[in-house]
Amino acid sequence: MAKRTPGRLLAKLVPLFFILIALGVVLFQQRIVDTVNYYTYQPSDAIAKIAETTTMQGDGKFYFYASRPELKSASDFNAFCRNNGEQGALLGCYSKREIAIYDVNDSRLNGIKEVTAAHEMLHAAWDRLDDSTRKWLEQELKLAYEAHKTPELEKRMAMYAETEPGEHYNELHSILGTEIASLPGSLETYYKRYFADRSAIAKQYAQYHGVFETLTKQLRTLGDEINNERPQYLAKVAAHNQQVATLKADIEQFNNRSETGYFTSDAAFTQARSRILQRQDALSSEGTQLQQQQAAFNQKVKRYNQLAEQSNELNQIINSKNNENIKEVHE
Repeated sequence: MAKRTPGRLLAKLVPLFFILIALGVVLFQQRIVDTVNYYTYQPSDAIAKIAETTTMQGDGKFYFYASRPELKSASDFNAFCRNNGEQGALLGCYSKREIAIYDVNDSRLNGIKEVTAAHEMLHAAWDRLDDSTRKWLEQELKLAYEAHKTPELEKRMAMYAETEPGEHYNELHSILGTEIASLPGSLETYYKRYFADRSAIAKQYAQYHGVFETLTKQLRTLGDEINNERPQYLAKVAAHNQQVATLKADIEQFNNRSETGYFTSDAAFTQARSRILQRQDALSSEGTQLQQQQAAFNQKVKRYNQLAEQSNELNQIINSKNNENIKEVHE
């Protein structure tokens, strides 16, 4: 039997060593890229503030900065996110392993950029999860979705099913993690790898989303009232006008009878005249009430139009497509 020498053994180990190194590079290539991006990325003050406000920590801050997030103007945002399949107002996107956030600046919508940033960061996190963790999460997210789903959320998920087929749990991972205040303990523990205080993000979501919800409810309530009151009011006006026309004809008849000696006594004349005057007073009073109702109705319509204008304005503010040609001024 030939004796193995250290030199021969080393000669065999050296190629194996480089094979293992190469394999490790392949297996951990994304982690290496992420680490390089994380340490070479210089966040702006606004981005750093977002990371702080959303309480990103650990993997959360790591994946956020590794995705080189940027606040973008309408034109830049649309150019970067143009291939994104989402419909409606797009506030952020995770594309080519980078994050873009539409730079919405309106005090009424404070928190919208922070929630968007956290949402997109969780897409980056999902992108890096191993299969076993994803499978576990899918079951947890499914249970949480069933417990918290609303018609609005169901509609939203149906839209994602059309525009981003196969991304149901990826989207739930971001939506539930940033918008639902209280989740099962297993998920709360999971999300702690990304946020020190996830409830802070949910509060920010509730704050700006509540602006839209309040407007929607007010518009719905006022719209229902207007639609219910309008036909009733118009019916009253029609009946009033008919009574006015009838009274006018009766007054003409009364005057004709007075001139032709129809009334055989002063008492008969006085009685007929009194009835005419009573009807006239009653219709005058009713006319005043109708004018007041008209004024109140007009105020309600005016308020509805004001709220509709606010709603349209806010929806335009968050819609980068509408704002692409608007010149932006930053002080």
